[in-house]
Amino acid sequence: MPGQVGPAVGISAGDQLWVARYILERITEIAGVVLSFDPKPIMGEWNGAGAHIKYSTKSMRNEGGYEVIKKAIEMLGLRHKEHIAAYGESNEGCLTGQHETADINTFKWVNTKEKHASCCY
Repeated sequence: MPGQVGPAVGISAGDQLWVARYILERITEIAGVVLSFDPKPIMGEWNGAGAHIKYSTKSMRNEGGYEVIKKAIEMLGLRHKEHIAAYGESNEGCLTGQHETADINTFKWVNTKEKHASCCY
């Protein structure tokens, strides 16, 4: 999965992602194979793949952190359309409302474990 980078601290995660993509592009070029960063390069009955980013802050890990998490998620939901627009191209094939994803026009989240939340973009 090209989006799998880390663990990394802060802004260095972005640097690591770009270097990882460059290395992957060079390897596939040398090997003579085709590389695609399309989130669903083969159509079919599967949810596709994306770069999932997990983060926490100190306040999220402290006592009462679940409320901090919920507030952060609620704020993400307020700008859902803007976030989807910036998320990249070709996401309609993944964000169908089937499997574990929401449809591309809907923001929702679920508590997957105690004090861990997952936004279904």
